[in-house]
Amino acid sequence: MNRSLHTTTNYMFAKRMNWLKKYPSVWVFFTVMLLSVTGVQAQQYWRVDNVGAALNTANWGPLGGPYTNAYVAGIPIVFTANSAITYSYAIAVNNISVTGGTTNWTGAGTYTTGGAVRTVDIAAGATLTWNAQPVSFVAGNGFIKNGAGTWNIGTQANNYPAGFTMNAGTVTLPRN
Repeated sequence: MNRSLHTTTNYMFAKRMNWLKKYPSVWVFFTVMLLSVTGVQAQQYWRVDNVGAALNTANWGPLGGPYTNAYVAGIPIVFTANSAITYSYAIAVNNISVTGGTTNWTGAGTYTTGGAVRTVDIAAGATLTWNAQPVSFVAGNGFIKNGAGTWNIGTQANNYPAGFTMNAGTVTLPRN
């Protein structure tokens, strides 16, 4: 490419982009759109007072509370302290993170990931214990275990038919 064409092209590009300086809200719009396309996703945090409740109750909120929001299906969930939760009906759950304490998860309905592979990330020193949690037979369900913590799968009501990838930590299974 000759130098004059290159300089002209740069000048034309700069001139066309000049309107963004005049309208900074356009930058905000494009940034939000870019983040939504790249997979940056909000998280919902479970209450921190170790009171047991069903997954679909209003015990979710931003980090630090207040924990007064209903569960929103498809948004990753985070447990930061000792917690007790009952999975009470077949709603799709996204990724699960346990960043501290022990989370006791009791199954009262068939767990589904909505036919997707989900990440279970358990931090060092933290534990996620599933109690009698059946898992859906829907094609595509699966889990990836990350983090140095422990996932105690416990006794399940049916066979687990999906994929599983163990990247870190410990998974405890019952004896048959």
